[in-house]
Amino acid sequence: MKVHVLTRRATYGHNGKVEIMRFFARHDRGWLDYYGDFFKAEAHLEAPGNAVQPLATGGSTLNWSGKTLGVDSSSDLWARGQLIGGDAAVSVFFTTQESNALATVRLTNLKGSHTHGGSPLQPGTYPNLTWASIPVNNGAFSTTNTVTNGSIIAGAKVSGTFRGSTAGTVGGTFEVPGTMVGGFVATK
Repeated sequence: MKVHVLTRRATYGHNGKVEIMRFFARHDRGWLDYYGDFFKAEAHLEAPGNAVQPLATGGSTLNWSGKTLGVDSSSDLWARGQLIGGDAAVSVFFTTQESNALATVRLTNLKGSHTHGGSPLQPGTYPNLTWASIPVNNGAFSTTNTVTNGSIIAGAKVSGTFRGSTAGTVGGTFEVPGTMVGGFVATK
């Protein structure tokens, strides 16, 4: 399983963000609106094979741990495009039936590693993210948080799938609109 993070940006010349700042000095906001947004970030999960429903006895919990990779998708010209890394943890609680599974995804220790002109800038820190009580059906899950409460951020989306003969690997993608996009892979 692999996560692919893709960014696209206009670089008006060849020096990236420095040239973008010069671009702003030469053109007004209306010109930019006409040509549309010049930055886009996407995350995709490469998950070969078929989805596998995790199974365990009712009342038990299975855990997966791994890493997350993302990119800053904010409107801040200097932070946008910054790679973000951190830890991923997925737990699945099985209610009274062994196939009735509820997933919780936690992305923690999210830090950016940004350089500009060869010298490091202050790395960005990002909030921990949580999605809780997501139904797992046919080895897949997906949800959008509707409220903000601690590390649960309204509008944050996550989707994922389990792979392997015993659902030994889980991977997925996430998006926090206006903040970051990325993905994660974790093993049991």
